[in-house]
Amino acid sequence: MKSLYDLINDKLAWLKKNGYTQYDSLDLFITSDERSAEFISSLTGSFKFETPAEDSQLYQIARGRARHSAITFLTGLVFREFAGLFNKIDDILKKDNTAFKLWLMTSLNHDRGYTSEYITQGDLDYKTKFKYYLLSGKCEGVEALEGYDDKYPESLAYTYQEIKQYDKYARTYHKKDSDGRRLDHGILGGIILFHTLIQKYLKSKSSQQNNIEPLVIKTSALTIAQHNIFKSCDPKCDKAYLQHHLERLVSDSDFVIESSHTLLLLLSLVDTIECVKKYSKQENGDKYLQSITVLKNIMVDVSADELVVDYSKLAERELKITKKNEICGRIVANVYDLRKWTCFDVSEQGYKMTVVLNRSVQERNVESMSETCYSTV
Repeated sequence: MKSLYDLINDKLAWLKKNGYTQYDSLDLFITSDERSAEFISSLTGSFKFETPAEDSQLYQIARGRARHSAITFLTGLVFREFAGLFNKIDDILKKDNTAFKLWLMTSLNHDRGYTSEYITQGDLDYKTKFKYYLLSGKCEGVEALEGYDDKYPESLAYTYQEIKQYDKYARTYHKKDSDGRRLDHGILGGIILFHTLIQKYLKSKSSQQNNIEPLVIKTSALTIAQHNIFKSCDPKCDKAYLQHHLERLVSDSDFVIESSHTLLLLLSLVDTIECVKKYSKQENGDKYLQSITVLKNIMVDVSADELVVDYSKLAERELKITKKNEICGRIVANVYDLRKWTCFDVSEQGYKMTVVLNRSVQERNVESMSETCYSTV
């Protein structure tokens, strides 16, 4: 097994060799949100990751998100061989050579909602505010998106109506957040991304001119809008879900994110395993671990059949700093719980997690949901 740090640096070397970025080492940017934002900009060109000023209300909400987004993108490349998920992203649009573009746009933008001032506006009307509205079957002036929902069903694990209803649920849930957050960051981020890039596309009148393709934009934005939607965890939470007509997401539902939803499934996997922010100074005060330290102490083995992630060294490092393993324990529990809301099988041996694809729905249904409510993530 190799450390996630070493495996990511291998991918950075590949990216630099192929002209995607000038960065060839994590050490050059991962210790700073500002430098991580610059790394993201070097990859995309069309998207500048906004890092809010330290004296703004958004700073505490958005802090660390540039680093997390960069690591998410790179970790997805590390996991590329596992279950063929990465290459199967091409199947969503039934077009070759779209997987890298979709993963790049989706992973780097998936937390974009955190950097927008709109996240503090619990009364925001998306349809009125954004002319090019993601959660609609139509998009004025973009012929390529006509009939999108029927042609590309693998992009939607949830219906538009379910996403809208979850948005209403999230607004109610986030009223109690002390940091001022009032909207689901995934739904907000997807809607912002779609509106912004469709505007650019229509202004240029040429998708190739700015390397912006409407089908890629729509698919990426929909994935982002869905990535923070979770099943209920228990009967008490079920009541709130049912009040918002989210019947398919109650705790005893057989719904899971299936392998056909490859882009959302890969993002769900990486976003669950990636844990740098959980050890950050922001969340732990003086008893924190640096990003590089965290990544050097996560051991990974990737094959076509299984993904093995060993947090044992990280748990030992945490124990030395905090005298307990609470953070690593929660991380392992979250990875194990992937089996409750995705089609992944997960087995654990201490802090060593093994993930495989395709467990039967019937087997999943005999298990109860965990006490950790996914909707609070």
